[in-house]
This record gives sequence, C-alpha cells and structure tokens, in this order.
Amino acid sequence: MASNTSLCARARCYALAFSALALSLLFLSLASMSHAAQPLSECPDPATWLHGDYYLTGDLACPTDVQIHLSHARLDLRGFSVTSAFNVFCHHCSITGPGTLTGMGGIDGDTVRVVNVTFRDTTARAVRAVRSVRLVNVRIENCWAGVEAPRASIIDSVITGSSNDGITAYSSGYDPGQHEVYCYGGKLKLVNSVVTGNNANPSALDCRFEAVDGCADIRACTSPRLASGSSCGKSLSVDTGQPFGICDLD
Repeated sequence: MASNTSLCARARCYALAFSALALSLLFLSLASMSHAAQPLSECPDPATWLHGDYYLTGDLACPTDVQIHLSHARLDLRGFSVTSAFNVFCHHCSITGPGTLTGMGGIDGDTVRVVNVTFRDTTARAVRAVRSVRLVNVRIENCWAGVEAPRASIIDSVITGSSNDGITAYSSGYDPGQHEVYCYGGKLKLVNSVVTGNNANPSALDCRFEAVDGCADIRACTSPRLASGSSCGKSLSVDTGQPFGICDLD
C-alpha cells in the first residue's frame, strides 16, 4: 500500500509540474504575441505616442504638422524612407535600417540609438539628444548639422557635408556667481568612423558659444576619443577656442 501511495503522490507531482510548465509556455506565448512588431503604413496622428515595436510597410511622406512620437519603442525602416518637414521625436527608442530619413527635421529626443540608416538633406540636425546617442553604420550627408548630444558613440559611420557642425558634443550651464555660461561634459568616441567636409555653410548664430566663434567637424568641450582608424577634418574646443589637435587639419 505504501508503495502505491508513493506512486500516486509522484504521479500528482508530475501532473502539477506538467501543468505549471504548460501555463508558463502559454504565458510566454501570449507575451510574445503582445510584443510582436506592428506594421506602420501611414503617418500617425501627431498626438499619438507609439510604444513597442513597429516596422514600415512602405515609404512614409508626412505633412508638415505631423511629428512621429516614439517612446520606449523600436522602428524598423525595412528598406523604406521617411520624408517629413517635422521631427521624429524619440524617447528611449531605436531606429534601424536599412532605410533613409530625409527632408525633415531629423530625430530629436533624449536617449537615441540608430543602426544602418542614412540621413540626407535634413533641415535641422540629423540626430539630437539631450542625454546620449549611439550610431552604428550610419551615414549623415548634406544636412543642416550632424549630431548633437552630451554623450555620443559613433561606430562605423560617416558624417559629411553638414552646413554647420558635424558633431556637437557638450552640455552647458550657467554660473550665477560669475554671470557666465560654461560648457561641461561632452563624452564623444569615434570607432572606425569619418567626420569630414562639414562646416560648409555655417550660421554665425549657431556656431557661437560665448566668446568662441566657429563650427567644425567636431565641436566639443573635452577632447574626443578617436579609435580604430577614425578620422576628422577639424576640431574646435568651445572652452578654449583652440583645436584639440586630433583631426587632420588641426
């Protein structure tokens, strides 16, 4: 009898374990379905924030009053393009290609990751973030300016032909005691990347920081790091007004 009781107990344990496993697999399946990427076939309502994963099903040409809002989201361009006169606003998001963003205000946000995307002829900075930017295999060409962020990693990328800075890498603050604006931060690292041919048609207003005038391929507060064959045309310190001595024309 004891043996039969033990067998029954074990059978119940196996059944409970199997039920728990089945429920776990069901929950995982439902979670996977709920996080499946959703198609984006038209420009969203400007008041709508997109959360989760999305992918383009064709080229998007958005009107001037439409700003695409992404929050904790991923957008896969899948070889298509986005053309707009307004920004893609990116709150903790990533945009992956292949694909092109053109004729618009670029990406504006806080924490931005871009992979395998081309920016062309944007009417403002191609990528701007108040916290950090990470670009991998990105090409920025003939834009109003390239990248602006206090922290940026640029990997396997090219930034060229910008009217103003190729990269602007610093934050600014105000010292009430000295009644002056000062720069700080500016952690920039280039890995196997090229930043040349920018500052092509600089704006006097946008290329000025306190007493330091001028744009450059790289304009920063602290010296950037160039690694693995990276190169730049000209650099400028907004703190001293002098080049960092890291670029070809410094």
